[in-house]
Amino acid sequence: MSAIPRVVQRDLFLARMQAPERRKNFAMTSFERKRLAAGKSIRDMAELMGVTYQTICQWEHGLTTPRAAQFPKLAEIFGISSEEVTYLFAPEDTPPRGPQPPSEAA
Repeated sequence: MSAIPRVVQRDLFLARMQAPERRKNFAMTSFERKRLAAGKSIRDMAELMGVTYQTICQWEHGLTTPRAAQFPKLAEIFGISSEEVTYLFAPEDTPPRGPQPPSEAA
């Protein structure tokens, strides 16, 4: 019986790690939700952005954020404004800016 090549082992491991059932205990970031809604894989995003797979993973896990110079490219990929891109990387509890609907006080 022949051994499975390391490249194939790595790809199988990465596929398992990206499986939705594997990640059910982790909260999805806004960036990750937007990427999935756009139908892009991590590898697709890395190629489009000219960065590594690991960089996209770091963005999704909140370890790093894209440089400001990369926001226009992200805006183009997702079809949103550069300002909206900044909210993809803001903490989830950051309130949105701009006019807010009046609160209903009882």
